Amino acid sequence: MDFEKSLKSLINKHGRENASNTPDFILAQYMDACLLAFDTAVQQRENWHGRDPRPTSVKEPVGGESGNGSEISQARATIKAAFDADPHFRRGYVDNVAMCLHDNVPDGMEHGLRNRLADRILDLLFEA
Repeated sequence: MDFEKSLKSLINKHGRENASNTPDFILAQYMDACLLAFDTAVQQRENWHGRDPRPTSVKEPVGGESGNGSEISQARATIKAAFDADPHFRRGYVDNVAMCLHDNVPDGMEHGLRNRLADRILDLLFEA
């Protein structure tokens, strides 16, 4: 059983979906996406401190096979579902991409254009 299914089962077992009237699978997708976002934040923090931002451990791909693309498709679907469920969550990603553009594009870039490009980048990654 994969992590998201286990999380869904745990949420359902404890009735944690009842307070928000949100299906357990949506909460499980959201929580999994939050953990992925936190992993990204930790890597950004490490990079900011001048330390190696790479994760210290690498998980085996789902099913133990690499290169079949299903893990990537599943991850993209999870993030898209989380973006659809919570626009503020997506906004955090847009802000992070916009700051990356701000920090790395020579001669700067107008704020509105930077945000539009960041939003478009996320569309390309998660909506396509």
